[in-house]
Amino acid sequence: MADYDILLVNPPVMIENKPEFEASGVIFLIDDIQISAINPGILSIDSYLKSHSINTKIIDLSNDNDYSALSEEMGNEPKMVGVSCNSAFSYMETLESLRVAKEVYPLTVTVAGGQHIGMLGKRIFMDTDDLDVLVTHEGEIPMLKLYGVCARNGIDLCDIKGIIFRDGRGSMRETPLQIETVDINDMSPLDYESYPNFRDFTPYVEESRGCPYRCEFCTNYQMMRKVRTKRPEIFAEELERVITLWGSEPMYAILTSSFGVSYEDGLEKSRIIGKKGIKWTTEFRADSQLGEAFEELSENGLSVCNIGFESANEDILQTMRKTREPKAYIEAMRRIAQKSSNIKDTILRVNFIFYPGETPRTLKDNIRFLIENPVDSVTYTPLVIYPGTEIESNFRRYEQDFGSEIKHTQFWDSRHAHLCKPSRFFSFEEMLYLCRSMEKLFSTDEAWVQSREYYYNQRDPELHNRLTKSRYKLM
Repeated sequence: MADYDILLVNPPVMIENKPEFEASGVIFLIDDIQISAINPGILSIDSYLKSHSINTKIIDLSNDNDYSALSEEMGNEPKMVGVSCNSAFSYMETLESLRVAKEVYPLTVTVAGGQHIGMLGKRIFMDTDDLDVLVTHEGEIPMLKLYGVCARNGIDLCDIKGIIFRDGRGSMRETPLQIETVDINDMSPLDYESYPNFRDFTPYVEESRGCPYRCEFCTNYQMMRKVRTKRPEIFAEELERVITLWGSEPMYAILTSSFGVSYEDGLEKSRIIGKKGIKWTTEFRADSQLGEAFEELSENGLSVCNIGFESANEDILQTMRKTREPKAYIEAMRRIAQKSSNIKDTILRVNFIFYPGETPRTLKDNIRFLIENPVDSVTYTPLVIYPGTEIESNFRRYEQDFGSEIKHTQFWDSRHAHLCKPSRFFSFEEMLYLCRSMEKLFSTDEAWVQSREYYYNQRDPELHNRLTKSRYKLM
């Protein structure tokens, strides 16, 4: 028998129904380099359950090409198997992981959750018969209570908020939206060492959860509406502990939806990091007040600053509901770019989305902005329409108003995420070519590579060369 009761699984990435990259328009993926990141949801759930004296184990299959490690673990007969699916690129692999779990040990209770699969809701049960329970939002409290059901301690499934399950008659049951969330300041420290080969991954510290903004293309607001910020003293303690595990060599990621939602809080945390002498990366909005402190953030070790700018056109910004004050938003981004131009130690990476409603005029506004305000690295991607987002329900209006069209392929349809033709002014193929071209025109080679290195296994001695090669692929 197993020495643990719950097995938590990070599934493989894109080994099922893998596309031909050019044909599928997956221009923003690197087909020969796998992303190597700790699954933070699994680690948080694992640490939370352990703090309640529940025996757990994590397996990470993200760099595997099969499910043999999962099959071997299932021989230990865990009471529950939880599979995390944060991305469409691991959705088919999540379904297969559930199938393997049930095939090897049919009596185990299978649970799925994560930012992609949670937003699917009841739709996932049409794709698989191997799932018992879907956790629709944050997982720590539902997983604790689900274990209580398995342990037969009197908890009923209907009393667990934020889950969907099949009852004994085969009917679908959905409980009210989860309102119970963990206090990230009161949680036990994350047990990083329980994550397999944890030192191969980018070290991170969670700064906050939740997002107060309602961009229509994003799932962050729907998934974690309540913003919770880690107190500086708690943040400092966790950072100190992580440094003892990883040392000061690698780039650190500060995990957040938007760093420094509170200006003073964010600035204080940057000073805490600065005293440790490490390099770090994070993301915040163009209109964050922290943009005014860009020089100090750089002095405190910020090496890659990601800005989800999305567009330099006021109409597009309003269409995507990025901001209510698009003129001020664009001007704030302009000030950050100007500050960045005088700083050598921080890469400014700016993200753009080719959005429904794009016209030659909107594209020219983006080009004009980048010419007048050069940045180090640009990410320019097609819009991906994810389940549960407001644009998913609004898209019929965009079809009528702009001539937008969903791109249906076997790859995207099977994973419940879609690219789209943005408008009657640009074909799908033109959009893909323009996205790639904009990245190459407005990114320096070195900055483009350095701004991506922390996504991958930093112990790979050939990583820099492989990323450089990938930059010129597909053109």
